[in-house]
Amino acid sequence: MKKKDETRYFVTSVASVPVYKVASKTEMYRMATKPGWGAVEWYSAADGYKNPVTRDRKDKTQQLCCDEDTSASLYLKNGGYFGIFPYEEINVKEMPKQAEVAAIIYSDSCGFSFWAEDFNQIHFFVTYDENGLIDSYRVEYGDSPIYDGEVEVAFEDLFQQPEGDWRETYRAELPGTVEYQFKQEADALAQEAGETWMDGEQREQFRQVCGKIDRIKSARDFNVTIPLLGYDYDKKIIEAAQNFKNCHTAAQYETERETRERVAQEAREAAADQPAAPAWMDEAKQKDFREICGLIDTIKSGRDFYRVMNQINGGRYSVDVINAAREFKQCFNSAQYEPEAPGAAADTVERDAAADVEPQPIALAYTDDLGIVHCGECGAELLCNETGDMPDVCPECGRRLEYDSFMEPDGPDVDKYRTRADNQQEEGTAAEAASEGRETALGTPEAMAGTDATEAAGGQQPPPQAGEINLGKLYAGTRPEATEQDEGKQPGGP
Repeated sequence: MKKKDETRYFVTSVASVPVYKVASKTEMYRMATKPGWGAVEWYSAADGYKNPVTRDRKDKTQQLCCDEDTSASLYLKNGGYFGIFPYEEINVKEMPKQAEVAAIIYSDSCGFSFWAEDFNQIHFFVTYDENGLIDSYRVEYGDSPIYDGEVEVAFEDLFQQPEGDWRETYRAELPGTVEYQFKQEADALAQEAGETWMDGEQREQFRQVCGKIDRIKSARDFNVTIPLLGYDYDKKIIEAAQNFKNCHTAAQYETERETRERVAQEAREAAADQPAAPAWMDEAKQKDFREICGLIDTIKSGRDFYRVMNQINGGRYSVDVINAAREFKQCFNSAQYEPEAPGAAADTVERDAAADVEPQPIALAYTDDLGIVHCGECGAELLCNETGDMPDVCPECGRRLEYDSFMEPDGPDVDKYRTRADNQQEEGTAAEAASEGRETALGTPEAMAGTDATEAAGGQQPPPQAGEINLGKLYAGTRPEATEQDEGKQPGGP
């Protein structure tokens, strides 16, 4: 029956070191002496002996070298010995053949492997600590002295790991191991934090996350550590640890140096964001210039344009500063801020800038008997700004203002929009006509449209006062009668 490999462990306080009992002599010999199998590799001077190369007998600079964390001891049948160790030259010509070898002991970073014709010649010597764990160990072949404190043990007496326990969870149950200590700390932390819902594995993760948080000493550490936790630990565990350690923002860990650097960076960014005011402005105007630029930056739609322009033109800022800011920001009309809508009417795009925004209510502006313009919705008085422009939005109710009523003197509500100039014109012209024995019916759009005929008859109309509108004279050419006039006739003429 073919022999099988066996594994035991030197269980120390920090690790469990595997010891492999190899049944195949050929496999063991290859691991110890053949390049690419374990202990040795060929290196060449061509790359400074840095990387393993393929054997080339023409390259006389090639050398067979042992890896720095590996060693092999070959015990010969004739009592001889051949050692393979790091940093020592290996004489290939003196290397024994496989048939000459009686035992091989091989060690690397993974543990020990050994083979012998007589396994009884392999001896294990260990020392123990106060917890009964192995403190030191060595593997020897043949007769070997026992040093103070050492005990020789058989291979079968070494620890045998439970089958399938590749994560070595058994170590957490062995007093004296670091895993056992970690388990005690994890249980205490979970109990202190009141996280009773965690199982053993979750408590260990909780302990590890708390340990990483405890090592945060600066804002930079926070910004590096916290994102990386998400790759290795459950989000719920991370949140519980952050709440327990009161670790939430980088500002909590900001050092004096980081504070100075952050303040300096914020100052540089603020200076870069500030628009450069023209040189002709004094300090007060430069402040107004930056405020206006900031308001313009808030415009995201045509509706915002009207709201912001009404705020800017409210009289707080001078006209030259407003014009400079609008020129600097290239802010000229509402169409710049409307979404593209091919085929849509301009007024539709302006009023319905976005599908999820309800169209802005509209109010008709009108003038009272004194010639003062009011909002048709709330009656608020509407005043022009320093540039002579009327507001686009009512300052009281916020409705968008339309002045279309001034364009429709024949409309159904024309009497509502009559001005004081119209009334005075009607009274003056009627009195003049009566003094000449003539009867006329002024006050209607038809009569007011006949300006030239009235002047020809001596009925000169008085000019409107400042700020008032003469609807009849201004829109005489807009009446239907004027569009159907015969060639050579004046509107309202005979």
